[in-house]
Parts: sequence; structure tokens; C-alpha cells
Amino acid sequence: MFLKKILVVTSVSVLAGCYPSPKEIKTTVDFNKEAASIINQKGKATVSGQAFLKQSGGGVVTCAGSEVTLFPVTEYAKQRITAIYGTENGGYKKYNPYTVTKNSDNEDYNNYSRSATCDAEGDFSFTSLADGEYYITTIVYWRVGDYNQGGFLSRRVNVNNGKDLRVLLSY
Repeated sequence: MFLKKILVVTSVSVLAGCYPSPKEIKTTVDFNKEAASIINQKGKATVSGQAFLKQSGGGVVTCAGSEVTLFPVTEYAKQRITAIYGTENGGYKKYNPYTVTKNSDNEDYNNYSRSATCDAEGDFSFTSLADGEYYITTIVYWRVGDYNQGGFLSRRVNVNNGKDLRVLLSY
């Protein structure tokens, strides 16, 4: 019986080691509320779009039901996006349950954003935006057996002169 318990504990420990730890994202600058305050300003622009990924078999999966987050481009945000996607312009990150794409230890950073939900076609919209630069992030994933596939998408957008903008998030 004792040997059986040791085998179970060892097996669980080995399996737990197969999952990566959440990546700690370190920044060299503090979050700047003033730089991010654009998110609370009212403007004339609407940023709408669609997020989807194409499966290797040709199927298309949208972000249906997933949260889409919009947050201002600040030095703090640039460093976080670069750490996640490898570039400050955003991109694609393969699904991993430990990937941190939105939340930060800094509560202010989390509060200076807007969120929407993708509809069944993967469409989303943010209205009354002030001119400025923003990041849009979301996740598109599906299950194959016991595993999630897909990934995280992010894109940097620029709102100018109150003009509406339509974006596609895909990879």
C-alpha cells in the first residue's frame, strides 16, 4: 500500500511538471494612468472587427462568446504585448492555459480597458472612441478530444480623426 501511494504521488508530480508555469511578465516602466486615460474619453469613432482562426483541415473557428479587450497603447502595455507576442504590434500566440494576455498584477492597468463579447460570427465592436492608439486582444479556441487548440490574437490599431475602423484578427 505504501509503495502504491509513492507511485501515485510520483506520477502526479511528474505530470504536473509537464505543464508550464505561467510566464511572469516584467516591465521596466510603471503603469501610467494619465497615458491610459484616453480609454475614458468620449470620441466619435467605432472600432469593429472580427476574430477567427483557420483550422488545418480548412474549418474556420471564430471568437464566438469570448471576451475582446481594448486598451490604450502605453509604454507599459507595449512591454507586456511584446513579452507575450514577440512584437509591440501584437500578433498570435498558440493556446496555452498559462499564457497571460490581459491581466496584470497592476489593478490600474486592468481597469483602464474596455471589453466586448464576440457574437456567433466572431464580430465585436467598441463605440465612442477617442482618437489614439489601442490594442485589441481576444482568444479563439476549440477542443479536440481533451485538448484546447487555437490561440490568442492581438492587434495594434490607430483611430484618427474620429473615423470608424474595421479590423480582422486572424493568423
